[in-house]
Amino acid sequence: MNDISRACFVNSMPLPSPRMAALLINGGRVIDPASKFDSPADVLIVDGKISAIGKNISAPKDAEQIDDTGKNVCPSLIDLHVHLRLPGQTQKEDLATGTAAAARGFFSSVLRPPNTTPLPYTTST
Repeated sequence: MNDISRACFVNSMPLPSPRMAALLINGGRVIDPASKFDSPADVLIVDGKISAIGKNISAPKDAEQIDDTGKNVCPSLIDLHVHLRLPGQTQKEDLATGTAAAARGFFSSVLRPPNTTPLPYTTST
Protein backbone atom coordinates (compact mmCIF):
# COMPACT_ATOMS: atom_id res chain seq x y z
CA MET A 1 0.00 0.00 0.00
CA ASN A 2 1.53 3.32 -1.07
CA ASP A 3 -0.94 5.66 0.62
CA ILE A 4 1.38 8.44 1.78
CA SER A 5 -1.34 9.83 4.06
CA ARG A 6 -1.08 6.68 6.20
CA ALA A 7 2.70 6.80 6.53
CA CYS A 8 4.25 7.03 9.95
CA PHE A 9 6.20 10.26 9.84
CA VAL A 10 8.65 10.14 12.71
CA ASN A 11 9.37 13.49 14.42
CA SER A 12 6.15 15.00 13.05
CA MET A 13 3.41 16.67 15.08
CA PRO A 14 2.41 14.38 17.95
CA LEU A 15 -1.07 12.93 17.83
CA PRO A 16 -3.37 13.90 20.68
CA SER A 17 -3.54 11.18 23.28
CA PRO A 18 -4.87 10.88 26.79
CA ARG A 19 -2.11 11.82 29.20
CA MET A 20 -1.68 9.93 32.40
CA ALA A 21 -0.70 11.81 35.53
CA ALA A 22 2.34 9.63 36.26
CA LEU A 23 4.11 6.53 35.02
CA LEU A 24 6.74 4.53 36.92
CA ILE A 25 8.93 2.17 34.89
CA ASN A 26 10.48 -0.31 37.33
CA GLY A 27 13.69 -2.29 37.12
CA GLY A 28 14.79 -1.80 33.53
CA ARG A 29 18.35 -1.22 32.41
CA VAL A 30 18.36 2.56 31.97
CA ILE A 31 20.77 3.71 29.25
CA ASP A 32 21.34 7.45 28.84
CA PRO A 33 24.37 8.19 26.64
CA ALA A 34 24.12 11.94 27.31
CA SER A 35 24.79 11.49 31.03
CA LYS A 36 26.79 8.25 30.65
CA PHE A 37 24.25 6.46 32.86
CA ASP A 38 23.94 2.70 32.30
CA SER A 39 22.47 0.80 35.22
CA PRO A 40 19.33 -0.97 36.44
CA ALA A 41 17.00 1.75 37.73
CA ASP A 42 13.46 3.06 37.89
CA VAL A 43 12.18 5.96 35.79
CA LEU A 44 9.36 8.22 36.97
CA ILE A 45 7.50 10.23 34.32
CA VAL A 46 5.12 12.94 35.52
CA ASP A 47 2.97 14.97 33.12
CA GLY A 48 4.89 13.60 30.14
CA LYS A 49 8.36 14.54 31.42
CA ILE A 50 11.03 12.48 33.17
CA SER A 51 10.83 13.46 36.81
CA ALA A 52 13.34 11.08 38.43
CA ILE A 53 15.74 8.25 37.65
CA GLY A 54 17.07 6.04 40.42
CA LYS A 55 16.41 3.02 42.58
CA ASN A 56 13.26 2.55 44.66
CA ILE A 57 11.59 5.76 43.49
CA SER A 58 8.35 6.68 45.22
CA ALA A 59 5.56 7.37 42.77
CA PRO A 60 2.25 9.16 43.24
CA LYS A 61 -0.60 6.86 44.29
CA ASP A 62 -2.34 7.09 40.90
CA ALA A 63 0.81 6.34 38.89
CA GLU A 64 0.64 3.54 36.37
CA GLN A 65 3.49 1.07 36.95
CA ILE A 66 5.30 -1.04 34.38
CA ASP A 67 7.70 -3.83 35.36
CA ASP A 68 10.54 -3.51 32.85
CA THR A 69 12.90 -6.03 34.45
CA GLY A 70 15.19 -7.55 31.83
CA LYS A 71 14.46 -4.82 29.27
CA ASN A 72 16.23 -1.64 28.20
CA VAL A 73 14.94 1.86 28.82
CA CYS A 74 16.65 4.41 26.59
CA PRO A 75 16.09 7.45 24.38
CA SER A 76 14.78 6.72 20.91
CA LEU A 77 17.25 5.41 18.39
CA ILE A 78 18.51 6.76 15.05
CA ASP A 79 19.12 4.44 12.08
CA LEU A 80 21.78 5.93 9.83
CA HIS A 81 21.27 3.49 6.95
CA VAL A 82 17.79 2.49 5.80
CA HIS A 83 16.56 1.45 2.37
CA LEU A 84 13.11 2.93 1.75
CA ARG A 85 13.42 2.17 -2.00
CA LEU A 86 11.48 5.22 -3.09
CA PRO A 87 11.25 5.84 -6.03
CA GLY A 88 11.55 2.80 -8.23
CA GLN A 89 11.70 -0.20 -5.91
CA THR A 90 8.62 0.12 -3.72
CA GLN A 91 7.82 -3.57 -4.13
CA LYS A 92 10.63 -4.10 -1.58
CA GLU A 93 9.67 -1.33 0.84
CA ASP A 94 8.28 2.17 0.71
CA LEU A 95 8.04 5.25 2.91
CA ALA A 96 4.96 4.03 4.76
CA THR A 97 6.19 0.52 5.56
CA GLY A 98 9.78 1.55 6.28
CA THR A 99 8.98 4.38 8.68
CA ALA A 100 6.25 2.35 10.39
CA ALA A 101 8.74 -0.47 11.00
CA ALA A 102 11.30 2.05 12.29
CA ALA A 103 8.80 3.59 14.72
CA ARG A 104 7.75 0.14 15.94
CA GLY A 105 11.41 -0.59 16.72
CA PHE A 106 11.78 2.69 18.70
CA PHE A 107 13.70 4.54 15.98
CA SER A 108 12.68 8.21 15.92
CA SER A 109 14.81 9.15 12.91
CA VAL A 110 16.03 7.37 9.80
CA LEU A 111 18.49 8.37 7.08
CA ARG A 112 18.44 6.76 3.68
CA PRO A 113 21.22 6.47 1.09
CA PRO A 114 20.48 7.50 -2.50
CA ASN A 115 20.22 4.01 -3.99
CA THR A 116 16.99 4.42 -5.88
CA THR A 117 15.95 4.13 -9.50
CA PRO A 118 16.35 6.67 -11.00
CA LEU A 119 19.23 8.05 -8.99
CA PRO A 120 18.23 11.25 -7.18
CA TYR A 121 20.92 13.34 -8.85
CA THR A 122 19.98 12.60 -12.47
CA THR A 123 18.05 15.01 -14.70
CA SER A 124 15.02 12.70 -14.67
CA THR A 125 14.38 13.25 -10.96
